[in-house]
Amino acid sequence: MEGICLRRRSLWQAAVALMICLSLALTVMLPVRSRADEEPEPDPIAEFVERAYLLILDREAEPDGFVFWYDNITQGSMTAAQLVNGFMTSEEFNNRDLSDEEKLDILYHVMFDREPDEGGFAFWKNFMECGVSISAIVNGFTTSDEFAAVCERFKMIPGSVPLGENRDLNLKVTEFVARSYRIFLERKPDTMGLNDWTGRIARGEIAATELINGIVTSEEFLNRGLSDAQVLNLIYHAMFDRDIDAAGQETWTGILGMGVSISCVVGLIGTSDEFTALCRNYGMLPGEVKLTQPRDFNYQLTGFLSQAYLKLSGRAATVSELNSGADAILSGSKKVTDVLSSIIALPESQAKLVSNEDYLSVVFDVCLGGQPSKLNVSGALAGLSNGITRAHILSLIAKEPAYISRLAAMGISNKMEAPKKMIALTFDDGPYSPVTNRILDVMETYGAHATFFVVGNRVNSYRSCIIRAVNLGCEIGNHTWDHTSLTSLSGASIASQISQCNNAVYNLTGERPKVMRPVGGAFNSTVSNNVGMPMIIWSVDTNDWKYRDATHVANAILNNVRDGDIVLMHDLYASTASAIETVVPQLIAQGYTLVTVSELAEYREKQLQSGQAYYSIRG
Repeated sequence: MEGICLRRRSLWQAAVALMICLSLALTVMLPVRSRADEEPEPDPIAEFVERAYLLILDREAEPDGFVFWYDNITQGSMTAAQLVNGFMTSEEFNNRDLSDEEKLDILYHVMFDREPDEGGFAFWKNFMECGVSISAIVNGFTTSDEFAAVCERFKMIPGSVPLGENRDLNLKVTEFVARSYRIFLERKPDTMGLNDWTGRIARGEIAATELINGIVTSEEFLNRGLSDAQVLNLIYHAMFDRDIDAAGQETWTGILGMGVSISCVVGLIGTSDEFTALCRNYGMLPGEVKLTQPRDFNYQLTGFLSQAYLKLSGRAATVSELNSGADAILSGSKKVTDVLSSIIALPESQAKLVSNEDYLSVVFDVCLGGQPSKLNVSGALAGLSNGITRAHILSLIAKEPAYISRLAAMGISNKMEAPKKMIALTFDDGPYSPVTNRILDVMETYGAHATFFVVGNRVNSYRSCIIRAVNLGCEIGNHTWDHTSLTSLSGASIASQISQCNNAVYNLTGERPKVMRPVGGAFNSTVSNNVGMPMIIWSVDTNDWKYRDATHVANAILNNVRDGDIVLMHDLYASTASAIETVVPQLIAQGYTLVTVSELAEYREKQLQSGQAYYSIRG
């Protein structure tokens, strides 16, 4: 019995132990089973990646791709913006061949989680049409609070997209470049061209006016074959954002008609306040066009030359002719009259200006612009008929106040630059062909000038000498009618001596002398009061009439002369001509410029007064 009880007790104890074990096992197992039955916690980063696949690539993520993007983001080596940009610039996305509108719609949904609003959609679509990259649009979206809120919801860093293309660095500048392409070339800019222009602007190499100038001078634009009126209207649209007005059309058509390039017009329009305001809207400096053609440096001068070619030769000037003429004048290598002379020498001009009357009429019109001339036309015609050259008549017209005023209006001075050292060689009592012509030979060879004080009753006997002297730029002065000493004459007789000589010269050359020399240099108050002209005496007397020796004359000049001197000689003696052949080259070698008396006064800015005696003219 006791044994049975012991066995029962052992079985009960074993059962209790088993129950305890089962109870413990259940205690451990039940929580595990509860956790397994619960939903897994959501992963917002994984959700953003999957969402990007669906919205951008229109498919579910493949395992390898998902792991790549997920791991980079969770490890902090990539931001939300970089993920979106990577998808939007992928080959797979590009192969979808979506429109700009469709691409923008996707960006709004993936980055803002909403439908696009009308204003924002139009804003970004404009930049896309201007040629900025999708990366730049993505980067633009990253700056919004909406994208920051979406990223916070998905536990991601918003970040930004690094931009490397010039077209993406300043969207407003890119917009201006694209706008210019649309206006002038009627197309969107290619990526290479867009990057080139925006990059040069960003580096400060060019400004707004230079961009426009670069396009309107391009071969592509020129090949459109537009009229000046059409080109000007396009420029107004590009630079003022409006149609050209009637006043502007007239002004700029007139300037183009002067012969300047379209670059010059763009540069001039670029100085306006209206264009400055437009540039301000685009965050650009107006700048200025870097002109390279001389015809553009002074459009008033170019207009003057254009009219000169048209009126003198009967044809329009070529671009090369305008550039050459303007460059020569502006550089100072030629005077305006030098360029006009070259136009007059053209075969077309020679054929057009057959008569002297035609020549004078056209030259007066070109030089004076319809203003009255102080030059006596009948005298000029007489001079031309006697052999005075047209070039000399042109030089006379160029001294008229109306001509000088026209040049001044173009910013060009007609004032001659004064040589450092000058001498006025003068010759009395002639002309006398055997000597005068030898002297003129030297003047012509060295480009020198002199003043010949002629005796009036000799003028008709030596007409060719006087005509030649005038054509070489020498001056004809008055030395009385018959070489009479004026100090013994009455006032009326003095006036007669002067007027007879002046008339003789005028009837031959068409020009009256401006200066006179009394015989022997003698004068008194009666002479001063009645001579009616400045009296030119001398500061160096060679006494060539007395010694008639070339060496003596040469030494008298070379050993005594100085700047501003007036040298007395006579063109009657062969020895004087021989001296001149020696002296002139030596004087030039010493730095002297040989000028007429009137030129010496003009260079020294001395206004010679009637009845006053001048022995020299110094600075």
